[in-house]
Amino acid sequence: MIIYLDVVITLNFIINFVFLKLINIIQNSKENMFRIILSSFCSIILLSSFLLNYQIFNIIKIFGGIILVLIGIKFNSKNKFFTSLCLYYLLQFAYIGVLKIFNVRGCLCLLALLIVCFILLLIMKNRNIKRNYNVQIKLNNI
Repeated sequence: MIIYLDVVITLNFIINFVFLKLINIIQNSKENMFRIILSSFCSIILLSSFLLNYQIFNIIKIFGGIILVLIGIKFNSKNKFFTSLCLYYLLQFAYIGVLKIFNVRGCLCLLALLIVCFILLLIMKNRNIKRNYNVQIKLNNI
């Protein structure tokens, strides 16, 4: 199997960019496009650690999400930081789960990414719908 490094780098950039953008949308945060792009470029640098040593790559893979969220998302409190971090890892696990369950390979990875993001956006959009019900109970004299 042949893996092209430019495709891996491009997909990594796109996936992290979409995840960080989606986290900003979910949290209704004011997004800073420069920070998101900078964080996505940092993900490429973190990915390059795979070429050095596999054990170092495993450690960076675990703590890399913290670095990317710190760079890519502006937060005012620890609560928002931890929420953003949990959302980032949740998106990663959901995306990798979809890829693994359906055995997705090649360019279909981007389609799977779009499907996961679309479903999450639908959930978030419908979460804010407020429904008002008027209930009236009338009792007859017994």
